[in-house]
Amino acid sequence: MTLKYKNYYAENGYIIIKEGIKINTYDRFLCLLKKELIYLLKDKEFNNLNPHIKESMSFNEAFDFFYNQDKNIAGKLFDIVHNKKLLLDYFNDCSPRIIASLIWGGNENDYVLQEVSSVLRIDPPSGSPQRLGWHQEGRYIKTVHPFFQMWSPLIHPSSLINGSTEIACKSHKIDILDVSTTEVQGLKSQQYLIPENVVNLFNHKIIEINPRDVLIFDHRLIHRSSNPQSQKKMKFTVLGSCTRNG
Repeated sequence: MTLKYKNYYAENGYIIIKEGIKINTYDRFLCLLKKELIYLLKDKEFNNLNPHIKESMSFNEAFDFFYNQDKNIAGKLFDIVHNKKLLLDYFNDCSPRIIASLIWGGNENDYVLQEVSSVLRIDPPSGSPQRLGWHQEGRYIKTVHPFFQMWSPLIHPSSLINGSTEIACKSHKIDILDVSTTEVQGLKSQQYLIPENVVNLFNHKIIEINPRDVLIFDHRLIHRSSNPQSQKKMKFTVLGSCTRNG
């Protein structure tokens, strides 16, 4: 990470690391996910599924095969890989600890990847407009020190059609807002939503990057999921975060 990227992060609240994940890491990760997916078939909940898939099937082909039989398999896969080492290891290629030390000082050993935020998100296309609204990650993940979130599309390039995330550029400069939780109809969850009048102070940007690219953004940056009504494909996203140790 050069001084140019450090200054860009400070000014805009995010940077993009192109091809931050090595191809060998990427391919190995997909193989491990496919194994985890097949392991799920041992769960009695999925005894009724046809387990016979071609060896040559990719992870997403195998996922589609099982998902078309039982939609609940998406949630189960999320559960079994959440916080697992394979998710923590995925972002090591883009040197998040070194990036953190350049942003906040110290050396890379002062920083750690957070297990709590290591997630594989699986978001299907939807006819509903409901989505994760404008929010700041720092309201959900409580840490003593600042942190940055890592976000990377897994199968398809991120876009409105494939699903993405939308950011409010430079909004990290207003710090964490004290907002109360809101019940979001259709999502069955509480969210710390940022008021529209605040969000509209900033330019909005849809992140368009490729698998293996990594978006790194500040825990204060206001962002939201792209509109699922515009999405045509299943969205797979790998998430992680990095903060100071201790």
